[in-house]
Amino acid sequence: MNQYAQNMKGFSGKEDYYTDYEVEGDADYEQLQMQSRETRNIEQMNVFGDTIQHNSPKRTMKRLLVVILIIVLILGLATTSAFLFLERNKSNEKQSPKLLVMDEFINKPCRSQISKFTDKGSTNLGSRGRSFLVSFIQNHNDGNTTNRTIIASSETDFNLTVSLPESQNSNLISISSHTSKTATFKKLNVHYSLVPSYFTTESKAIIITTSVTSSVLSLSDYRVSSDTTTVFPMDKLSTYYIISTAAPSDRYLGSGTHFTVASMKDNTLVSIVFVADHDTKIVLQGKGYGRGDTFNLILNKYQTFQIGHNADLTGTTIRSSNPVAVFAGNRCITVGYHGYCSMLMEMVPPTKKLDNVFIVPPNIHRFQSHVRISSVVNTDIKYTTKEITTRTHLLKNRFAEFIVREHEVGVIFSTKPVLVNSIAVSSTKAKVYGDTFMVTIPGINQYLNSYTNFVPAGYNFSFATFVFRNDSLRNLQINGTNIDVDSCLFHSSFLVGIDLYNVCTASVPSGVINVETSDGSRFGFIVTGQRKHDGHGYAGNALLTTDCET
Repeated sequence: MNQYAQNMKGFSGKEDYYTDYEVEGDADYEQLQMQSRETRNIEQMNVFGDTIQHNSPKRTMKRLLVVILIIVLILGLATTSAFLFLERNKSNEKQSPKLLVMDEFINKPCRSQISKFTDKGSTNLGSRGRSFLVSFIQNHNDGNTTNRTIIASSETDFNLTVSLPESQNSNLISISSHTSKTATFKKLNVHYSLVPSYFTTESKAIIITTSVTSSVLSLSDYRVSSDTTTVFPMDKLSTYYIISTAAPSDRYLGSGTHFTVASMKDNTLVSIVFVADHDTKIVLQGKGYGRGDTFNLILNKYQTFQIGHNADLTGTTIRSSNPVAVFAGNRCITVGYHGYCSMLMEMVPPTKKLDNVFIVPPNIHRFQSHVRISSVVNTDIKYTTKEITTRTHLLKNRFAEFIVREHEVGVIFSTKPVLVNSIAVSSTKAKVYGDTFMVTIPGINQYLNSYTNFVPAGYNFSFATFVFRNDSLRNLQINGTNIDVDSCLFHSSFLVGIDLYNVCTASVPSGVINVETSDGSRFGFIVTGQRKHDGHGYAGNALLTTDCET
């Protein structure tokens, strides 16, 4: 029974019709009754779902006043709510600055780095130098009995010396020299006993000195599990680092994450603040360390300390009283559903050498790559692939991750310096195009106008990826030969703010390659290699010219 029927229900259970007429005779009663029904039908109205019956002027006036009062109350509530909403938005705007203006990202905090993109005759050395502190991280169990390789490269011939701690035998390292028409490289074969153990202070670091400015590459090469990383010179090392690893694979037992700290001076205090996925604890010297806990140790010159864990360690920070070198990665991992166990290895750049604008190229023959952005301090970021832009706020020591597919390019802007790593997903044709590897992505302020780097042999496919502004491709040369767009296996043009950029991936030969631009324009440079169930990758440079404090 509806509300109207309930209101019309009399005590007798029948409809009781009230009228404002007095009826004297039966003859007039039926006519008046019909008139009363018609009047009531017209006066029925529905306000906010309730049926209201007007039977008399007094009742009509009372009902009308009630309706007006309800409307006034609703309008008052709506006005108050709108006022509170606007005030809350104003408060939020004060707390969260707008993210989308490109200049806000590209000019902060490293404005001096981007003021001149063409540096003809620049003396910017990037990751090149003359003294290098080198250490290693563990490979999976079978790979740990495989020797490691260090390659130093330069455009001219040079002398190389190796310094080891007194406790180590110099016979653990052998050196071979190779010269071509365009460059010289020296290869160091390092015995696997110099790879640090877990949770133990050991004297296992190596110092390499060259007579001329050189580039140094570290290679862990074991059948289906290899990776490479650029080694930064000692004068570019610092006292503050943030770790970036990949989440361990569920497919392999012992596929955890790890990092090694190596000291270049005596009495160096190292403080490690842990951030471990799932809030798990790391047991060190009988004590458990969880998220936010600090582990302190003292390292002398040549000493190393390696920490491993079964969870993601991204966001863990390392501070030291003297400059140290840090190497990080995964022991045994596959990202994707194909391939075998692969190690990931990168030398970690110091936080004060990080950038805030990045172009992330795809990895050729890989249907996608996982791109991880790690924050040193609270920062606002936006990243774009194709026409999709995502904006987020990253808290200190946290990370964001997105996907760059095979024929896409990613662009990242951050209000503060961040660390960016690209992890290539295992190929769907892993028997041909290889397995997972990780590369530190250089920021656009870290680009150089020339590189001399080593391309490892033994891979079925070796590629170089170039990221450059405008039409600089016509000025790009490899070993003195110009590159044209027809040489690009992948080529894409896109806007970064108002500037046109290009990405080109081309095949390159193994050995030392000299890459430069004839007009001195700067460009990004990444080398990758692929073979059956394996892959590697590294950036030619991932350091700013000057410090960029966070």
